[in-house]
Amino acid sequence: YRQFVDLLLDDRDKAVLWHCTAGKDRAGFATAIVLEILGADRDTITQNYLRTNELIEDDIQRMIGMFFRMTGAADPNTGVALKHMFSARKEYLEAAYDMIEKLYGDFGVFLNEGLGLRDEDISKMREMYLVPSRII
Repeated sequence: YRQFVDLLLDDRDKAVLWHCTAGKDRAGFATAIVLEILGADRDTITQNYLRTNELIEDDIQRMIGMFFRMTGAADPNTGVALKHMFSARKEYLEAAYDMIEKLYGDFGVFLNEGLGLRDEDISKMREMYLVPSRII
């Protein structure tokens, strides 16, 4: 994840795209790290993570259908298990946060000690990706 954050900290004129098969594990946690660095609250991060389910529902159904066609499996419980495997669940994200709190105490310490980010890195990322608010 440090290499990922370093990529985001590089000055460039291009966008960065990150993804994984279902968008909930590696990419989902990478997004949680970015949102934490940018100062989003945990509820917002969780809502963003769970939005994955809405955005990939059709893809999940296609993958399950493809699995049944390719394997000849007929047990409906298999479909339920596959849906759980491909879906984002609040418990998955909470487990990652729980482990970070167990190992580091809090997310800020994880950013500093676990990822080796300095306060300057966090400030730079906020300057790069946050738009200053304006009072209208």
